[in-house]
Amino acid sequence: MTASALARFVGGLQAIADRAISRPLEHRRWLPGQLALATCVAKRKLLRAGNQAQGKTEIGAAETWWRLSKTHPFRPDLNRDRIVKGVVLSPTWEQSSVAQERIWDLCDKSLLAPGCVYDSKKGAFLGKYPKVRLRDGSEVVFKSGRGDTLSLAGLTADFGWVDEPPNSPRVYGELQKRVMKRNGDIFLTFTPVNAPVDWLRELAKRGAIEDLHYRMEPRYLIPHGATTPIRLTDGTLMDQAWIDSLILDTLPHEVPVVCHGEWEMVAADPIFRAFRTSGEDSHITRARPTCEIDLYLGMDFGIRKHSTAALLIAVDAHPMLASPRIWIIDEYVSEGETHDDDDAVAVLAMLERNGFVWSDLKGAYADRPHYGSNRKGAIAQKSIGRMSRALEKVRKGKGARAHGIRPGNMSPKLYSAKKKSSLNAPGAVSHGCTFLHKLMIRSGHFHIDPRCTRTVKSLARYKMASNSEWSHCIDALRYGLRDVAYQRRRSSRSPVGVRWG
Repeated sequence: MTASALARFVGGLQAIADRAISRPLEHRRWLPGQLALATCVAKRKLLRAGNQAQGKTEIGAAETWWRLSKTHPFRPDLNRDRIVKGVVLSPTWEQSSVAQERIWDLCDKSLLAPGCVYDSKKGAFLGKYPKVRLRDGSEVVFKSGRGDTLSLAGLTADFGWVDEPPNSPRVYGELQKRVMKRNGDIFLTFTPVNAPVDWLRELAKRGAIEDLHYRMEPRYLIPHGATTPIRLTDGTLMDQAWIDSLILDTLPHEVPVVCHGEWEMVAADPIFRAFRTSGEDSHITRARPTCEIDLYLGMDFGIRKHSTAALLIAVDAHPMLASPRIWIIDEYVSEGETHDDDDAVAVLAMLERNGFVWSDLKGAYADRPHYGSNRKGAIAQKSIGRMSRALEKVRKGKGARAHGIRPGNMSPKLYSAKKKSSLNAPGAVSHGCTFLHKLMIRSGHFHIDPRCTRTVKSLARYKMASNSEWSHCIDALRYGLRDVAYQRRRSSRSPVGVRWG
């Protein structure tokens, strides 16, 4: 090959590479479910599948860009020379940010209008109201929020993309009004979790929405024109073995929805089927960690018998571990109606009998206020503020000062587990229970002392029903593990690395 021919060859390769970067959608190979959504001509359609496997958000972003830029490869009828308006609805700002990032990654930047800028730090297109604008005046606006009053007033659109199920039929009904004038389309991409979906199921059953359902099976993970399934970024083949491992990591009753995108979960009793109370690999053990640990306290408020619960939890979150190891050291569970002062004395006594003081804690988290009962003779409400004041004035035993607690100066402070936290987000209970389940199926990662009798019973009988007989210890456990299970940034406060025993 001559030098000039080689130069032309290299130049051709460079042109192909440049085009792949500038127009990435031209080089995508689509999965069966994605292709089904892209080719479906129904005015109302949904792609229903499990989490994180079949590219629901990716095809939703691609469909949005194709319609906006009039470059749809499968629907030439949509590529008319006119200004197009669209809207993307997401239940939360976090989900909206994901959708915006996907559109930015897939779009042809040369078609964007001057001033249309994506900020990767904010995870959004800049502007008072995030939107993608093209040079010809076409645009798509992003709306997020779970409330029934999500504002779409005054908006007229050619299409709407709903990423994850909206909180109520009212939001969907309002979107239908927005596309009615232009006889527009609505397409949805979701897994049926974190919001009521019975009304969507009924619409699909009646044929008002074309329901494109794809289970997590190897054949649906093979791109069109290929012979093998896609791979994870680390090279892992998403074959049957990978699917089996994903199912093992999922709470059994959630597998139909979370893995396969079915409409409803299968009731299971108990939820924590992986929890073992006997045998050589029992989770109930008196063994103590030999490493340094982070110590946490989780607390759930109540006034009736067994409804106030506090758990002392040791965590080994060494960065070399694939997942943390936890030990539920001890529990306090109210035997009847208690006052804040009773609970404060019991919590500090629990710390003392295990050789700790309050200042050894890495973090302490509790539930929202409990407002008591109207029943005659019932004890008043409980809250973080009331509990904190009760801890400050404890005089029984070593007293508050021995724990490093002084009026107005308690370290760590008792914080709300739900304020500005993922524990307050839809699906938080499911996420926390899944985290616990994953620890249970990994040998040596979940331990509980046999004296935690109420927590043992709760783990064995919990049905994921809120405010139930067995929910209080589980809630206290989730709150105490807030920083670990919900990937909160680890505090830099000291001390850290205490020893148990």
